Amino acid sequence: WISVRRDDDKIYKFKEGDFKRLRLQDIEDMLLLLVQGKLSNLTVKERFSFNVSLRMFTRSIVIQRRVEDL
Repeated sequence: WISVRRDDDKIYKFKEGDFKRLRLQDIEDMLLLLVQGKLSNLTVKERFSFNVSLRMFTRSIVIQRRVEDL
């Protein structure tokens, strides 16, 4: 599970399967936190897995949008 605090100061928990239900802005924010190294509560292995999951998800979004544009 990943815990995220949003603008409303509430903590939301989600897992990889929940990515498609999140707003695109949430995904961008998580990628930014990962790149900035601010996910210090995760182990190196967890950060790596999280990075792979986010990259795969963002690639699927890009592919889906390109197909829709055809």
